[in-house]
Amino acid sequence: MLVFALLLYTATINGLNTIRFAQNTAAFPAKTCPKRSPPGSEPAARAPAGGGRTGSRCVSLMDEWSPIAFVGRNFRTENTATYGRAALVPPGGAIVVLFQQPGDPTSLTPPYARQAGSPLVLDDGTRITIWRVTPGDLRIDHPADIPSDINVSFVGWTLGGDLAPGAASRSILSGGIDGLHPERGIWSFLAVAHVLDTTGTQIAEDQGNAVSTLTWAVGDTMIQRLNLTIPADAAGPLALDVSLFDPVRVRDDGTPGVNAIFHVTDGEENTYTAEILIEPQQ
Repeated sequence: MLVFALLLYTATINGLNTIRFAQNTAAFPAKTCPKRSPPGSEPAARAPAGGGRTGSRCVSLMDEWSPIAFVGRNFRTENTATYGRAALVPPGGAIVVLFQQPGDPTSLTPPYARQAGSPLVLDDGTRITIWRVTPGDLRIDHPADIPSDINVSFVGWTLGGDLAPGAASRSILSGGIDGLHPERGIWSFLAVAHVLDTTGTQIAEDQGNAVSTLTWAVGDTMIQRLNLTIPADAAGPLALDVSLFDPVRVRDDGTPGVNAIFHVTDGEENTYTAEILIEPQQ
């Protein structure tokens, strides 16, 4: 008798939900459906290489558990609002899905990404833009291979603009995910860059954004975009001091913040350091 009552209750709830869905569809027909793409336009998105298999992912401003499918395939999904300052690029590439409503500020272009197909425009004016980025799109002008104690290697850097007095420079730092530490769930690492003058004094700084460590996967490349504005009276030559810093955790001695420790090898000399010195003018 109890089983029959539960079945009847479930059927009633499902029936009411079906009626509500039908009423809403009748009241707002095709309200959220995209308009048709113009004739001859490219598809809205093409699946990254390896789509639906390990090594691909979709980045969007929606919950991680939302079902994402392009060309009928599901992708590893990540919810992030920091795509313009920090991004993970898996071996199989990534697609970034951006939503922009009328009146919203212009969306940032994801680092190294290229637009995939024509944007979609909904009836309410919402514009959906899809970007694609693959490891082949990454530009690392100065490759490196410096491992750290958090299983993230510093794999190189690219400097946009001159590191000079009065200049506005953009630095892109790249890191490789070598492994997944069992305690990474409480980490919040982000890239930090300090501009140093000829005396070693810090004269400018910027930091990237933390990418949830629970979305890391072995083989990913982490991209961090930093913007540096250098004082006009800075005494050169200038250098960069870069690091990976977790501002959330506390050290054993109570000091706020934890640094990743890099292992720098120069011949037979081994150095363990929290900062990597970059001297682009040397």
